[in-house]
Amino acid sequence: MKVNKWSALLLALIAVGNAPYVRADSVKIVITGMVLLPTCVVNNGQTIQIDFGDIPLTNLTASQYQKVITVPVSCQNRAGYPFLKVIGSALSGADSNVLATSMTNLGIALYQGQGVSTKLTLGNGLSFNGSYTGYLVTNGLVNTNDTSALFTFTAALYKLGTASLSGGAFSASASMAITYL
Repeated sequence: MKVNKWSALLLALIAVGNAPYVRADSVKIVITGMVLLPTCVVNNGQTIQIDFGDIPLTNLTASQYQKVITVPVSCQNRAGYPFLKVIGSALSGADSNVLATSMTNLGIALYQGQGVSTKLTLGNGLSFNGSYTGYLVTNGLVNTNDTSALFTFTAALYKLGTASLSGGAFSASASMAITYL
């Protein structure tokens, strides 16, 4: 029996017309994610050690007891602007750049670059797509090549107002991250 193309089409339409009808509701697809720029590696991933040594208790001023620290910074992505995030306990009653120590009324004031003119603010800083990146670096970061830089900062002893200090050992700690945006 010879079947032409019109007969085959008619048979196909009849077969489809007699098939059970299936209806599907449409659903929305939501896709989310976050592209994060990698943070830089500060000080080759090693702890930054700052030792003030023995300090006489009398006449304690920040200008007398400062340490200038320069650390290497390695970044895969250096496009944009550098942001610095330092997370640590702030000394209550002091400026936003003063890290608390284990000794009551004694802190470590942090500054970008060499000297005490540009405060290194503690805390999360700017929020970018739900991720905190810190504060803009405006002093102390010197590029050495496409992926490397040196970051200089100053740590200065800080006595809270006219409060008295007791003798003894002190310590403080914080974490530091640099990211480019």
